[in-house]
Amino acid sequence: MSQDDRPEVLDLGMVDDGDDPLGEPSRRRRRDLPRRGVLAVAGLAVLGGGAALLRSQGSAPSPEAKPSPTRTATLRPGPTPLPAQVVVTRLPKPALDGRRLDVFGFSDSAIVRVELATGRVTRTSLPPQADVGLSYAPVRGGVLVHRDDGGGAYLVRDGHGPHEAPAELASVGPLLPGPDLDHVWVASDSVTTPAPTMRLVGIDGRPTGINVRLPLYASYQPIPDGSGYALVYGVGGTYWVRPQGVTRVTTGAVLAGGPTGWLVLDCDERAACSAVLVDRSGRRRTVPGVVPPDVAAGIPAVGDGALAPDGGTAALYVGDPTRALRLVLVDLASGERMRTDLTLVGGAVSQSLVWSPDGRWLFGVDSSARMVAVDPRTGRLQLLVPDTIVPALPVVGQIAVRS
Repeated sequence: MSQDDRPEVLDLGMVDDGDDPLGEPSRRRRRDLPRRGVLAVAGLAVLGGGAALLRSQGSAPSPEAKPSPTRTATLRPGPTPLPAQVVVTRLPKPALDGRRLDVFGFSDSAIVRVELATGRVTRTSLPPQADVGLSYAPVRGGVLVHRDDGGGAYLVRDGHGPHEAPAELASVGPLLPGPDLDHVWVASDSVTTPAPTMRLVGIDGRPTGINVRLPLYASYQPIPDGSGYALVYGVGGTYWVRPQGVTRVTTGAVLAGGPTGWLVLDCDERAACSAVLVDRSGRRRTVPGVVPPDVAAGIPAVGDGALAPDGGTAALYVGDPTRALRLVLVDLASGERMRTDLTLVGGAVSQSLVWSPDGRWLFGVDSSARMVAVDPRTGRLQLLVPDTIVPALPVVGQIAVRS
């Protein structure tokens, strides 16, 4: 790569917030008003977007669900680097407890990567997108950004600007994280056409020969299932799609998903409803205390919740979606709730949620589109990046983690 092709990198050094960046958010939120103005306009433009949020792909799936062959792919960026700016800021100390975990925030104009172990924050600008749907997938050594209109894909290697990704990763429809960091699922046809399928492709563009057929009459595009495969909403319910076949998860609504299964809301022919925990082997267990009227279910404007990695806790938004939502943590053994500090105004851009692989932290996006961490032991909220970071971070719409 020539000297001119290299991205511009600005190291802004240590940031002195004036407050402890690992403690409570500052009461002086100087950027809230303009950011909230953006959110108020953009809020309902992402209906259903929360359902397609990325889940962690940091650990390999269970042996019986892992496709074969699985091999480590080598990132092969396209020959043409795209105009971009990479800005690196170092916080005064490691974020949270300094674990080796990267937290990503995505917008249509930039990617933000927070390395918890070092406190380094990298903001990478993206080429302009003209109101197109985008999919994001953290992969080994970088992030794939996919235009769902078939306009191509970008590979953003860690610490570098975007490059054109291999043409084999371009398609009409979403790109989903695969069962490991070396593979992704690419739509081979629109879900509105007969016999739509998705194919498993290496991040270097090489096909694995593994394809899955999606159910006909799908109501929405496939979304990640929480373990490297797909969920599809369609006629008759929600279906789990893997190389081993298609399995109906529920005829009702999925409230939360994770590596162990899903929390669903099922109703009988007399409209008597109950929350049910469905594991990936098909076992079902009724969960008490989840179905009061304040739990929003089956509303496109409210994203799915997230199941903790051990399957014992569900993070759910409750309240009136047109006014305000609050995040609660539900113990799935007792049905007891814990209130958290995370609240969203009506029409908030994102309800994106993702757990750390060990369940120690829950990451989300607040009403001002900032990346936050919730301590599940106390419900307290912390900003991942102080408000005073320079330059200002973008309006984050989705969040993901990579271990």
